Order: sequence, then C-alpha cells, then structure tokens
Amino acid sequence: MSRQAERLGWPHVLGADDCSPEALAVALDEPEQPLARPLVGSLRTALAVSLVATGDRPGATSAVRQVLED
Repeated sequence: MSRQAERLGWPHVLGADDCSPEALAVALDEPEQPLARPLVGSLRTALAVSLVATGDRPGATSAVRQVLED
C-alpha cells in the first residue's frame, strides 16, 4: 500500500492491505462511514484496474461506467 493511500485512509476503508476486487467492492457497497466523492472515484477506478488484472473485462467496463456516472 502506498503512503498516499495510507494518508487517505485506505487501509481503514479496506480493512487491510487487501486491494482485491472483492475487498474494493465491499468498501464501495458497504462503507463504514460516508465516503467523499473523490475517494469513491479513486476506489472505483482501483476496482476497474483490479478487475482487468484478474481478467474480468466486462466487470472493469461496468466499474468505469459507474465512475463516470457518479
């Protein structure tokens, strides 16, 4: 996890250094506290990158569309 991510509170949001698509989806769907719009956009973008990395291109496309709609 980068220092910038730590500064933004990502370990707290994600619960650990887990940036798997599943962890990112949980952080977006069930946040413990309201998330700022820029953070939501960053998390959705990270989700799209994670999905592409795991071979889920349709899921990544859907995540990118959500970034643009939010």
